[in-house]
Amino acid sequence: MHEKCGVVGISTADRNVARPLYYSLYALQHRGQESAGIVTHDGFQQYEHVEMGLVGDAFDEDDLDSLNGSNGIGHVRYPTSGSVNNCCAQPFSVSFKSGSLGLAHNGNLINTDEIREELAALGHAFTSDGDTEVIAHDLARNLLEEDLVRAVKRTMSRIHGSYSLTITHDETVLGVRDPQGNRPLCIGELDDGYVLASESAAIDTLDGDLVRDVRPGELVVLHDDGSGFDTYHLVETEQTAHCFFEHVYFARPDSVIDDELVYEVRRDLGGALWEESGIETDVVMPVPDSGRAFASGYADAAPDGVDFAEGLMKNRYVGRTFIMPTQDERERAVRLKLNPIKSTVEGKTVTVIDDSIVRGT
Repeated sequence: MHEKCGVVGISTADRNVARPLYYSLYALQHRGQESAGIVTHDGFQQYEHVEMGLVGDAFDEDDLDSLNGSNGIGHVRYPTSGSVNNCCAQPFSVSFKSGSLGLAHNGNLINTDEIREELAALGHAFTSDGDTEVIAHDLARNLLEEDLVRAVKRTMSRIHGSYSLTITHDETVLGVRDPQGNRPLCIGELDDGYVLASESAAIDTLDGDLVRDVRPGELVVLHDDGSGFDTYHLVETEQTAHCFFEHVYFARPDSVIDDELVYEVRRDLGGALWEESGIETDVVMPVPDSGRAFASGYADAAPDGVDFAEGLMKNRYVGRTFIMPTQDERERAVRLKLNPIKSTVEGKTVTVIDDSIVRGT
């Protein structure tokens, strides 16, 4: 469950995209808090800024002003593979004979070591132990011999696993979704361009319109002038495998993923839980925040007399707790994070609805 980074890519007619990318990353902050980064291109030169920490801490006004260009990509990171340090922060950038490349990756490959050893034997030097750099090096190598579409197809035939990618090749922005469609990626239209993003909430933040999801195995190439996009279905698959945890927990409830509003999916799941395993109770309460839609759906499906109420108050300044290394640390963090509202629960039978049971804490 650590494989849920956020990616975004934007091409506009002539507007500097650093700030739209920055706002998009804010909208995707829930998908990663380890690092944040932006790569842009102005048609002549590639610019980048990548830092550890939250989006608001990683960039200041001077940083955004230094990122020139009307085309670019951005990334917020949860550790997928590789270390938790600057060398694995993204987007990953590389300059080579055929131009400049920037790559942001959400997902996890299963044959990283094999491809890294192959490329190292051919003289490629790696600066990190993450899988994103492996994808970038393989694509850069293919771009020496093929046009953009064929190079991407060749790389997709070599990498195996889950991935949604946003990529800059000089001033061209493109997006790729793995053949199973495991990781989300969608297309949005702006007044003066187009955007690719992990979730539609980022498009909403830019006052754009959701066009559709990127299809499994599809490459989307945004026009450099923001006038449109081209699509190429590069890999056929008999069966898709969307990540269920996106709908259960990770995605924002106001996002639309694979044509379904996440909030409504969660309410429907709550209602189905009542039909399957409902029990008589005085009050139904959620574990905030992502348990709310499930609990609301559960309570609505239950007979009259079952109240929905908030029974836990959340401290907004405590981060995610399920990835802490020891049970003692997790329990201490939960005590900091959640406090009961006694009047909701005292003397009552209570059903507590959470999105999932990861640790049982």
